[in-house]
Amino acid sequence: MVSMNPLSNNDIESELSYAYLHAVAARSGIGCSLATRHEDNRGIDARLNA
Repeated sequence: MVSMNPLSNNDIESELSYAYLHAVAARSGIGCSLATRHEDNRGIDARLNA
């Protein structure tokens, strides 16, 4: 049996902010993708493509 750890409040806030960004981008007709771990270490969380 696999044990799942609940998300921390910080993880929940991060997921909600990504979801909001994706929704706004989609409504605007802009592509949105999550950054790679390498980009995230540089402070880039997502990439918007017009």
